[in-house]
Amino acid sequence: MFIVERINSQQWQRLKDLRLAALNESPDWFAGDFEVESRRSQEEWLEVLNQDYWFALLEDEKAIGLMAISDREAGRGTDCWLFSCWVDPSYRRQGLLHLLMDRFDQECRSKGWQVQGLGVWPNNLVAIEAYERFGFEKSGEPKPSRIKPGQSYQLMRRTLPII
Repeated sequence: MFIVERINSQQWQRLKDLRLAALNESPDWFAGDFEVESRRSQEEWLEVLNQDYWFALLEDEKAIGLMAISDREAGRGTDCWLFSCWVDPSYRRQGLLHLLMDRFDQECRSKGWQVQGLGVWPNNLVAIEAYERFGFEKSGEPKPSRIKPGQSYQLMRRTLPII
């Protein structure tokens, strides 16, 4: 059985393991750096965990995916920001992204967030197509990344779907 569960402070190691797995497996698709993040202390991981809303995709108790939501990026014309979305390669193409997106929408509804945003590297066509299937649309031209100088990201937005 697959579920999406919020990662709490007692589960900081789960966040670390998932985030490092994502950065190791897909280094070109994330703004983070495996070497830098692998040196973080427990206190630093707890700080990361407490800044945003982090979720694990689980098959029974096995963590196989990750997603984070922030409300700190309102300057992009959105109420919230989806980031660090990743599913273990052995579980891809099974329709599991919809579980993460459903949880994303639940969190947005509970907090009154209507305009959802995310950033994706323009050459990550698989991710762009996946987000488009969930109703996200490209918004404007690619913008310079603050985290990876010399690289640009494509802003994508959607309005929270009505249920």
